[in-house]
Amino acid sequence: MTRLSTIAALCAVAALTACSQPSPTEKNEQAASVAPESPIALSNGWAAITPNGATVGAGYVTLTNNTDTPEKLLSVTSPRASHVELHEMKMAGAMNSMGKIDSIDIPPHSAVEFRPGGNHLMFIDITAPFKAGETAPITLTFEHAGAQNLALPVRNEIEEGASAGMDMNGATMEHKH
Repeated sequence: MTRLSTIAALCAVAALTACSQPSPTEKNEQAASVAPESPIALSNGWAAITPNGATVGAGYVTLTNNTDTPEKLLSVTSPRASHVELHEMKMAGAMNSMGKIDSIDIPPHSAVEFRPGGNHLMFIDITAPFKAGETAPITLTFEHAGAQNLALPVRNEIEEGASAGMDMNGATMEHKH
C-alpha cells in the first residue's frame, strides 16, 4: 500500500468515527477500568473496526489523574500494531488537521478524553483488521504512574458515522506526521 493510500485509509477511519458517540448501552459494555484509586484511571476505552486492507486503526480512552501532581502520557504500544501514535485534532477555520504529538499532559484531578473527532490513539501498520467483538490490548506509559494495560473492545462505530464520509461536517481534513 502506498503512503498516499495509507493516509487515505487513515483519513477514512478518522472521518467515519468522527461523528459517532457510544450509546448508553455501549458505554456499559466497555472494557473494565483501572480502579478509581489508581493514580491514573483508564475508562471508556474502545477501538473502531477497520475495513479489510486498512493499515491503520483508531482507539479512544479517558485518562483521569487522581493525584495532586501533573501527569503526562508518554507513549502507547500494542501487539496489534507496529506502533501507536498519539494524535491531536485541531480546527483552524474550515480546515481540520490531524497530527502526531509526543505526549499528553493530564492536570491534577482532571480527565483527558481521547474521542472521535478529537485527540485519539492511531494504531499504525495494524497486524490484522479490527473486527467487532475483538480487543486491541494497549500499554500506556505515564511519566510518574508507569505502565498500565488496558484491552480496548473493538466496536462497530462506523455505521453511525458513515454518512459523515470524508467531509466531517463541512470541514476538510489535513493529516500530518
